[in-house]
Amino acid sequence: MIKSEDYGVGRGIYDFLTSNGYSVFIADQELRKLGKDDYGKEIDKALEEAFHLVVIATNVEYLYHESSPYVYYEWHSFLEEKKCGRKQGNIITLLENNIGIDQIPYALRHCQSIKLSEYRQITDYVKTELFDDDNIPPQSILSAKRRAK
Repeated sequence: MIKSEDYGVGRGIYDFLTSNGYSVFIADQELRKLGKDDYGKEIDKALEEAFHLVVIATNVEYLYHESSPYVYYEWHSFLEEKKCGRKQGNIITLLENNIGIDQIPYALRHCQSIKLSEYRQITDYVKTELFDDDNIPPQSILSAKRRAK
């Protein structure tokens, strides 16, 4: 989940994950491929199908409803699904080096955080989610399952 100002950063992470065998959804890429104009519906579908969620924070304000209601909606919705037991995957927040854990919303603090410069560590938090072909979770917002080999 990315604010539009961060699509350049997100695309690099998208490329890294897809090149390492992950099925990834990033709105900028996927909505263009689909040719869809009902973005809200497609984002909701992606959130529903997501197993893991990666939140990119180059600016702490992007995580709060007042500045970025859509970004807030996406991570908050995913978190609520986890709390209700309907999601089992991880939420991983990638923080710009100048952002401390104490600056992000309280609800995200108990989730995994990684410095943005160390984003390749994402695979450490999703690699344990290997599934056979009968139990593969669907795609995700900026990170998901590892494809069966």
